[in-house]
Amino acid sequence: MNRQTWLWFLLPLALLALLSLVVVKGGTLSRLARGLPPVEELTVDRVRLTPDHIILDVVNGGPDPVTVAQVMVDEAFWTHTMTPGRTVARLGRARIEIPYPWVAGEPHHIKLVTATGITFDHEIPVAAETPKADAGYFLTFTLIGLYVGVLPVAIGLLWLPFLKRLDRRWVNFALALTAGLLIFLAVEALHEALETASRVAGAFQGTGLVALGVLVTRLVLQALEEQGAGSRERITRLPSACGSRFSSRWASDSTTWARDWRSARRTRRAP
Repeated sequence: MNRQTWLWFLLPLALLALLSLVVVKGGTLSRLARGLPPVEELTVDRVRLTPDHIILDVVNGGPDPVTVAQVMVDEAFWTHTMTPGRTVARLGRARIEIPYPWVAGEPHHIKLVTATGITFDHEIPVAAETPKADAGYFLTFTLIGLYVGVLPVAIGLLWLPFLKRLDRRWVNFALALTAGLLIFLAVEALHEALETASRVAGAFQGTGLVALGVLVTRLVLQALEEQGAGSRERITRLPSACGSRFSSRWASDSTTWARDWRSARRTRRAP
């Protein structure tokens, strides 16, 4: 695709983003909601436990700003600090740090109380110190990725000589079993994605993001498949194209050689 084609592809997206920005930031929605009670929504995005401290990262997924007035830990009001401020704007983030002597292995219940009296609950089922992201931590995850993703595939390739000696029906059985496992993994991954999407702030439309991710993945795989098919077709045509080019050149050289030979023969016969 040339530059003009990309321009016509990106222009509608840019105009749609501009329109969305005008609607959200221009105050159109707030004018429609004038006189109505505020709709507050606060989601705990992440919890970190450090020695004698509980750190919460919260997201405002509602249409109105949310002001956190009090924080309760295990049914008791507790001192805390909140950055960048107590009021969290729409789609904004804030960090709440609570100096609390939590107990490892025990559950803890946290309740955020807003200025309007609305409460938002979050439960820590089993308290444990959050690991630090250092070199050893990343090395552990790298090894897990190798154990789960790379080594099983490499070991599975050792079955190739065995599969070559199998009858066709057993090969079809192995392919059907593999396809069934892939379908099961796809359904399991979709189920996990939908469960995770339910914990995302409502303004981010977690379920819609999952559906969009599935659609984009399908389109990317289809594009790669078509590109691979086109590459295989070009590779298949290459020998025939080379052969036809060689044949045409050989025929042209043969014609030129025959013409030169006849011309030289006439020259020798001339008196």
